[in-house]
Amino acid sequence: MSALAHPNDLDAIEHRNNTIRHAARTLYRDPAWIGHIKTGDWLLRIHYLEEDVVNRWLEDAAINPWRPVCELRPDQRDRLIRLMLAYAKQSTR
Repeated sequence: MSALAHPNDLDAIEHRNNTIRHAARTLYRDPAWIGHIKTGDWLLRIHYLEEDVVNRWLEDAAINPWRPVCELRPDQRDRLIRLMLAYAKQSTR
């Protein structure tokens, strides 16, 4: 983590990481509940998450950002969940 630019940065990072973990749990438990929202759009709803991070996750998980979340294959969901959780874990250090 780089030098903090604002006193609320730590709170923002904690909020973002909690939101990432929640999204990963939802994706694991019930992707149909998320529905037909495009995967890229759904991930961009995570607060304080930069678009380049989302794009990297989608590329690494071999997911078309336009594909609805509820239509992701199990292997795609698994790869995406692993990337999300690894990012949240790494960004707390």
